[in-house]
Order: sequence, then C-alpha cells, then structure tokens
Amino acid sequence: MQNTLQRIGFLLLKQLTEELDPGEVLELERWLELSEENRRWFLQVKSDKSYLINLLKGYEKGEAIREAGWAKIHRSLVREKPSTLFFLARKYQVAAVLLLLFSAGLIYRHFKQDPKPLSKTEMAKQHSQDLPPGANKATLTLSNGSQIILDSQQNGLLAEQGNTKISKQNGQLLYASTTHEKSSIPLYNTLATPRAGQFQITLPDGTKVWLNNASSLKYPTSFTGSERSVEVTGEAYFEVAKLFMPSKNGEARKKMPFIVHIINPAGSKPPSRVEVLGTHFNVMAYADEDATKTTLLEGSVRVINLAGQVVIKPGEQAVQKQEGLQIVNDINVEQVVAWKDGFFNFDGAGIKEVMNQIARWYDVEVSYQGKMTTHHFDGRLQRNLPLGNLLETLEATGAHFRVEGRKIVVTP
Repeated sequence: MQNTLQRIGFLLLKQLTEELDPGEVLELERWLELSEENRRWFLQVKSDKSYLINLLKGYEKGEAIREAGWAKIHRSLVREKPSTLFFLARKYQVAAVLLLLFSAGLIYRHFKQDPKPLSKTEMAKQHSQDLPPGANKATLTLSNGSQIILDSQQNGLLAEQGNTKISKQNGQLLYASTTHEKSSIPLYNTLATPRAGQFQITLPDGTKVWLNNASSLKYPTSFTGSERSVEVTGEAYFEVAKLFMPSKNGEARKKMPFIVHIINPAGSKPPSRVEVLGTHFNVMAYADEDATKTTLLEGSVRVINLAGQVVIKPGEQAVQKQEGLQIVNDINVEQVVAWKDGFFNFDGAGIKEVMNQIARWYDVEVSYQGKMTTHHFDGRLQRNLPLGNLLETLEATGAHFRVEGRKIVVTP
C-alpha cells in the first residue's frame, strides 16, 4: 500500500505543477475511481484545512517534499484569493496525499478511527452529478435533405455529392473532389453539432474547421466562382487554405477570398461577415452570449456588419454587439481556442460565462437562486471530466451548485 500511495503522491504533485502526461492523467483518474474509500478520503481531507496546515508544518523538512516544490504547496494552503479560483480543492488533495506518504500511518489512522460513510442521499447526489462530458457528435444534412448521424458511422465513404466524395476518417469529415471539373450547380451540405457535441471537417478546398457544441456550418460541396462562402452559427475555429482562381489571358492568378457569414439565431445580433485570404481565426456567435466575437490567431481578416467594418491583426478580437462593432487588443487567444484542444480556460471569466460553457458541453439547463456571485475564475480544466468532478472543483470559489437531473442550480 505504501508504494501505491507514494506513486499517487508523485502523480498528484506533478498535477499541481501541470506536468502530467496523458498516460499519468489516466492512471490518476483510475486510482480515484478504484474505490469509494479513496474518494471519501479526499473529501474528508479537503474539508479540514486547519488540520492540513498543522501537519504540513510538522513535515516542512521532508527531503522529498522540499525538492518537489514544498513552498508552492504550502502557499496554496495558507493564502487564498477570495475573488479568484485557483482550484484549491485539487491542491488540498495534493498536499494531503504527500502528507500521507511522509507520516507513516498517521493520517490513515486518524480517519480510520472515525469513518464517516456517505449516506444514501449523499451517494445518490454524487451519482446524479456524474453526467458525462460531450463527445464527437454531429449530423450531416446532404443537399437532397437526407441526414447522416456521424457519431454512429464507421470510417469510410459516406456519400457522393456531384463530383465530390464524402468520407469519415479518424472521427473527422473529409471532402475530396473526384475530378478537376467543377459542377455548374452548387450543392450545399450542413454539418450540425448538438449540445454536448463537437466535430471536425476538412472542406473541399482543404480548409479545416473545428465545430464546437450547438453549432452549424453550411458550405458547398465544391467552391466555384470568385469567392468561397460558408455560413456559421454557434462557434467554429477555421484554418483557411489558400486557393487561387484560374488565370485569364495570362494574368497573374488571384487568391480566392474565403467569406464566413455569421448567422445569429432569431436576430439576437446584427448579421455580419468575415472576409479572409488565408488565416487562423475563431468565430463565436451563440444566441445566449452578449456579443459575437471574431478572434484572430494568424493572418488578417476584415469583419463587416451594418455598423461598419474593422480589420483585425493577430491577438485582436472584433466584438460585435447591438450598439456597434469594436476591436479589443491583447486577447488571450489560448483561452479563446481552448475548447478546440479539449480544455475549459476560465481566465477572468464571470459565473455566467462559465456556466454557459458548461451548459452547452454537458447539455444541461442552468438557473440561478439568490444573488449571483461576483467571483471571477482562473485556471484550466479538461473538458473530459464528469460533471460532478468539474462542479466540485469550481465550488472552491464560494459558488455552490445543486444538480437536479439535467439541471444545475447556482446558489451563493
């Protein structure tokens, strides 16, 4: 048992310093799921902060602790910032397991003398919170109106539209032309993700698009004419491929611009469009958010709406509200596209912004009781966590959550 606990302590210490590799993350998660005793131990230790601090002081000279980052662990317990989430719950767990390693059986005996098993009500509550996260889910609607549920399809050819073959490979949707001839009649497909879904697609020109939950992308099966045009609702990240128009009379070839029409459901915000020549950018246009945001990572784009137009540079964001269009500088682009890489990034986010993301990814309804918390959140969490684990970590801020089926009630 001691060797196992030493290994778990090592993993938790690496988690604190954000050095876990994917294999170690899985190993740690499996240990937590191994038994109810492991999970109960975490809850008990986390709830007794003063006890932890006293024990930590007694082991301040532990060689392994000092070499592994003792000062950082100690600061995480004795200093709190009430307006910011530093994921203290996780740090309590790290410190507690390290103590267990260097205190022989002291902590183990302390809890074993007076075990507090969870009641049936508490266990039922934990089970109800354990809703799974979202996954690769989407529906493809072809030009003839037929639909293909992509998450239930195996890899391989799905359909043919005009001169284009549509296939699924490694969880992605791929379009490939079967001939150099372009169809004279445009055929349009629509890729739509549900709440708790996401999907990736490579368009006929090689442009890659990541579609977030509760979003849609409408596009032609081949690009012809003088521009490439698509329509987006919700949120999508684009890596636009360069494409040149055929040259005429020996003239130099011109790049074919890529146009994204942002569709806002029910007229929640003015319509807009993004003009691109070759770049990486993110569009977020959910109806339940107070603004449409276009964030640029590489290249240059022009955002146009009824209020006017702006050109943004990498690291800038075009923010569109009912009252107008403006540029915001020094944007944390890693936070904006964290969803594409499998993370929540709550860098300075308020409770409503956080809960909107959670509601869409776990397909739950959110309501608020009492005065809404003014706490702001910091930190990054994996999007593959069960809902219960995610909410438990967020509760370190002073916000509290009650799960009722597929509804989360936020209370002060």
